[in-house]
Amino acid sequence: MDARLRSIGFRTVLVLSLVMSLVAVSVPAHAFVRDATGNIVEIAPPASVGLGGICSATQMQVFDEQQGVTLASEMAADFANPGTYTSAPAWASRVRIPAGTVVDSHLLASRKCTSTSTSLREGSIEFASDIVGVMATGGKIVDSDILGAPGTSYPGAIRDRQWELSPAADWLRIDSARELFAHADTTTAVDHMRILTRSNVAPTVGAGGPYIGFEGTPVVLSGSASDPELDPVTIQWAIDSFSGDPGTVCTITNVNTLAPSVECDDDAIVNVSIEGTDGYHPAVSATAQVTISNVDPEITSLTLPGVQVGVGAPVNLGGAFTDDGANDTHGAGSSVSWGDTSTSTP
Repeated sequence: MDARLRSIGFRTVLVLSLVMSLVAVSVPAHAFVRDATGNIVEIAPPASVGLGGICSATQMQVFDEQQGVTLASEMAADFANPGTYTSAPAWASRVRIPAGTVVDSHLLASRKCTSTSTSLREGSIEFASDIVGVMATGGKIVDSDILGAPGTSYPGAIRDRQWELSPAADWLRIDSARELFAHADTTTAVDHMRILTRSNVAPTVGAGGPYIGFEGTPVVLSGSASDPELDPVTIQWAIDSFSGDPGTVCTITNVNTLAPSVECDDDAIVNVSIEGTDGYHPAVSATAQVTISNVDPEITSLTLPGVQVGVGAPVNLGGAFTDDGANDTHGAGSSVSWGDTSTSTP
């Protein structure tokens, strides 16, 4: 802890006008706390978590602090492995989070609004990535305040600002790599616990391509998506733009899969994009181009005279054809080849 933190840490600042209502604090759009149950609610970073700061008659509050922080030096924590913890760890068994670790920080806070508020509170928190350290004792909490949320006021090293580890008071249980259960007997001070998780990384997506195909036939695309934490990635494809003859229509189907289909009723150049999100980060995207080529029409039948026709006499011919390009036009360049190097245009 540097001198600046040390000098701030041992001052008790009472800001009596900062008692806040939970109703006024909304959950952020991209939270790295996946779920909170029991007597724990997820909130956005409040203005203050000190005496006179945020409080509740019955609940504890958890919020995201700084995200994606690379530790410049080793940081000490109390716990990291699954287990039930009812006493402070021995010095030799403390957790050391190595320098260079990229972490997300979260604070669990409990403070009664009045002396008649419920003291006993407990609940579970599930995080978006693995827990690498829990700061439950006072010194480690104060030392890690450098990871606090910008704009939130922290009280420093005031008395009882910790999880007073005891079977009869405050204790915690790490249930799995991403889940923590907390029990608090909050009296007159503030109970704080900081949880560091390995930084949750945004997913990556790829659009594949470039693709080629033909009018009237679906072109199946081949996208990709991956997430370092194996979080499910929600996929959305779209046609951003296309160029073609007037009246050309291009559509895309199966847009929430990695293998959508693009189909055009005429030759065109189509620009498509894929977006993916894990629910914690803004969507990531990639683009690709689909070239749709023309397909020649195909004659399916001819109607010819049933008798011999004299030279110079008019003759009526008929025929039918198909074209995969529903937007194609025909007739202006049609001709009949007689097989003797001569042709006629209807």
